[in-house]
Amino acid sequence: MPGISTRTALVLLAALVLLSNLNVLDNEFLIWDDALLITSNARVQPPTFAAIARVFDPTDALAGRTLEFIPLRDLLYALLFRFVGLQAWAFHALSIAVHIGVCMLVFACGSRWVGERAGLLAAALFAAHPVHVESVAWAAALKDPTFTAAILGSLLFYTRYLREGRKRAYAAALALMVVALGFKQIAIVMPGLIALVGWTFGEKKPLQAIKHAIPFGLITMMVMPLYVIIGSRNHVLVDPPGGTRFTGIMTMAMVYADYVGIFVAPFALSPRYVVPPVMALSDLRLVASVALIGALFAVALAVRRRSRIPLFGLLWWTVALLPVMNIIPIPIEMADRYLYLPSVGVAIAAGAGLTRLLGDPRPALAYGAAAVAAVLISGWTALTIVQNDIWQDDVTLWTRVLADAPSFYPGRTDLAAAYVRRGDIAKAKSELEAALSYRPEHATAWLNLGRIYQDEKNLPKALEAYQQALTHRPDYPVALNNIGAVQMQLEQWAEARVSLTRAITLDAEYPTALRNLTAVCMKLGDTACALSSMRRAIDARPADRKLFLDWLKLLRITNQVEDKAVARARIDQHFAGDAEIQRAYAELP
Repeated sequence: MPGISTRTALVLLAALVLLSNLNVLDNEFLIWDDALLITSNARVQPPTFAAIARVFDPTDALAGRTLEFIPLRDLLYALLFRFVGLQAWAFHALSIAVHIGVCMLVFACGSRWVGERAGLLAAALFAAHPVHVESVAWAAALKDPTFTAAILGSLLFYTRYLREGRKRAYAAALALMVVALGFKQIAIVMPGLIALVGWTFGEKKPLQAIKHAIPFGLITMMVMPLYVIIGSRNHVLVDPPGGTRFTGIMTMAMVYADYVGIFVAPFALSPRYVVPPVMALSDLRLVASVALIGALFAVALAVRRRSRIPLFGLLWWTVALLPVMNIIPIPIEMADRYLYLPSVGVAIAAGAGLTRLLGDPRPALAYGAAAVAAVLISGWTALTIVQNDIWQDDVTLWTRVLADAPSFYPGRTDLAAAYVRRGDIAKAKSELEAALSYRPEHATAWLNLGRIYQDEKNLPKALEAYQQALTHRPDYPVALNNIGAVQMQLEQWAEARVSLTRAITLDAEYPTALRNLTAVCMKLGDTACALSSMRRAIDARPADRKLFLDWLKLLRITNQVEDKAVARARIDQHFAGDAEIQRAYAELP
């Protein structure tokens, strides 16, 4: 690369990413998915390094107890937890580090496909673009940069195979596809990307490029049934937008065009888009979208004899978007994070185009291209810094979303939870009531309203709210546990036992319900039930200090000596330096 070494280029890319994203380190964990995937997820909080292996067990996902099975992402979460605990800055630092790695891989791919200058410019455009904020500033979105890194690594090995014919490089490309699948299911697009790279940069005929993609396609066919089963059991698969397959196709055609719009002009990005479905062919939104899509492909096809790069960028964008275009309907029609991988191909095509103009002998074009590149990189960097702050905490995030979409009731529920954390109960109630006015059957809002009433000692209203949650979601173990907890406060021990037993039937490793059932069984004089419930709770959360102290207290009260050796072993494993637990153990009979 004239005038700049590869090492310098990589340092500049890292500096650009840090400049754009350092303010992310101040952001908190969010209620939205950070709790589900990290802060309240026992699978990624292993008590020992040996327990980390649990992330590779798909049983919880297949049973519907966890939302998805993404073992390598959870492995990173678990390792980070073992080293630093639940420190939000560390999880954000990991996301930034992986994003830097992705930008370097964009540079590497671009260098091999369109030249080093174009590759560096492509990587800089990718690094600065604010549409990637969601994938970097949100700890729960770590899977986006990680799976993209694995995909780009796979394509680098495939490129080496195309140029050198080394079968080991092809095998490495296959292996990295498997790694990518361990980070995110959307890696099923690999066969299409392999064929596209082979046709564009390997100068392969279409049938030859497809032949190279067949082994990648076989891997996709092997994993798809697992993803469909897990998605079905966790209610991730839903009806298409608008209710029918046809309305879904029309709506997603509009979304495709909207993605083009927010990528080109990223001034109105949102953490959560509300997409009204397209219900008729005459909808002007659909007409405009189809016209835009047709024009893009017409231009790319028209220039393909001179350069395949524009068509490459458009096809990469399209192939990478396919899994989130509701071919298999999913609950979220549109999200910035879905553009993380698609934008790689567009950035490389843009880098190639701008570099060509930079080398034009006509000064006006060359200086104009330089000015465009400078404005895009500096402007997008500034927008990224501003957009990062939207993700700083739950109140900021959901206030921003609800300003654009007041009827988005899940956001009001999460905003209410954030207000509860801040101690502003009046605002929390107001948001929950607003959520229920838009969606009366929203079980989570009823549950959270019940918790507020329970904290206020208004037990009849708490019970009523929990029953409403259960009415709208009969398989809701948290609602059943909370009903049982209220019944305990009302000293309705037999009724509480029924509610808590139902909760545990739905979630066999629910430690709070098991602890509550232990207390109920003791009140009812059923010592065997109490001991069994507490053992199950300890097995589910072996490193939970409060739970462990409750267990030791139960062993002392019941004069239980059979579990003493087990307790000693667990203390040595998890609480060796805990003086209070050591004293509690010494008091055992």
